[in-house]
Amino acid sequence: MLPTDESAPKAAGLFPGAATTAVASVAPLSVKNTLTKWFIDCITVGALLNTVVFLVLMGLMKGRSTTQISAAIRSVGRIELSNV
Repeated sequence: MLPTDESAPKAAGLFPGAATTAVASVAPLSVKNTLTKWFIDCITVGALLNTVVFLVLMGLMKGRSTTQISAAIRSVGRIELSNV
């Protein structure tokens, strides 16, 4: 049985905002959310810089060359399957 025009769902009923053409208003900036994001971003960047500085200092104390230190920095986070 095929639906008739009367029984077919209306697009405006399925999508409540579809029939309107008004532009949605922009919510005001949330200071709490902005500060939370900034704080988490600072922690993330600080952790990355801390790791790099640690690798550089440990490499210097062990007498490694700059090539070896930069290779150690590039390999951070890389999983080497041969060591697993």
